[in-house]
Amino acid sequence: MGILEENIFKYFELDKLPPEQQQEVLLKIGRAIFEMILIRILNELSEEEQSEFEKIVNENPNNEEPVLKFLNEKIPNLNSIVEEEVVKFRDEVVNIMSQLPK
Repeated sequence: MGILEENIFKYFELDKLPPEQQQEVLLKIGRAIFEMILIRILNELSEEEQSEFEKIVNENPNNEEPVLKFLNEKIPNLNSIVEEEVVKFRDEVVNIMSQLPK
């Protein structure tokens, strides 16, 4: 399990769901958070690094190892960014849910 999935399980307590629902919820939440992380990471990369990143992603569509290696080299605080974005997403969901009529 990758760092994003680990953080989602931790902060959203997915282990409390039935196993068949865990994967479905993980995919939905993961997609949204991944987009937030990607936007933040791209803002930290130079234009040259963004081009290099895009090339690595396109050359390795089914292999995340080269992508993660590149990101870990260029973004030393990658793990912190992932955790921050998961917490931010969770807080936004909690805020929205608290505003719904009961």
